[in-house]
Amino acid sequence: MRHIGQIRETNQDSIYTLISSIPRETGDAILGLFIVADGMGGHAGGEIASRMAVSAVARRIIADLLVPAIEGAINVSLQALMVEAVQEANRTIWDQARLTGSDMGTTCTAALLLGRSLYIGHVGDTRAYLIDARGIHQLTSDHSAVGRLIDMGQLDPSEARDHPLRSQLYRTVGQHPEIAVDLVFQPIGDATHLLLASDGLWGCVDDAAMLRIIQTIDSPQRAVRALVDAANRAGGPDNISAVLVRLV
Repeated sequence: MRHIGQIRETNQDSIYTLISSIPRETGDAILGLFIVADGMGGHAGGEIASRMAVSAVARRIIADLLVPAIEGAINVSLQALMVEAVQEANRTIWDQARLTGSDMGTTCTAALLLGRSLYIGHVGDTRAYLIDARGIHQLTSDHSAVGRLIDMGQLDPSEARDHPLRSQLYRTVGQHPEIAVDLVFQPIGDATHLLLASDGLWGCVDDAAMLRIIQTIDSPQRAVRALVDAANRAGGPDNISAVLVRLV
């Protein structure tokens, strides 16, 4: 679900979800592709950038993984594919921005679930979480000034929400000709849910509140609506986007 929030005049977030199955000799494997991109830039630039990022990443993964898998001929490194797909999105947006004189850019967090393994390509501060019986676990690092302070041990995560530099990103998709893409590989183990959330959600609703909503509402669609409603009740200062996947 994505929502414009309470203050913004446009929704610059884009999301994409795909659930499929891949035929294998040992039994079909579930494949899920989930992407959240939070755009930035004036004159609708952020909306265009986030949509281009989602399109480029999805197109690359479908072409290089899903189509060959259907034909029974997977011959690709999934780790490399996730990184290259986001880098391809970066080049596409960078070229378009140079052509139009735009300052557009976007975050992009793309999660590929294949069987019981999760591969994430990540740039920006849109987050990926796994939820299990022990709690909620952030898998990605925020590419923001505050995120860097947390990684260096100079700021407690509990102080990040109200920090004046929280929204200052140092790495985005489309605003430089080349980018480094974080890769996360994570077996899902006994996790019950995967959550992708733009900062319009996690910046308004803390981890404990998100966990409580997810664990007490059985339906993923109702739970994600409750998450968005909670962010709007907290002021909804930004666009709000979330993808919630039940894994069991």
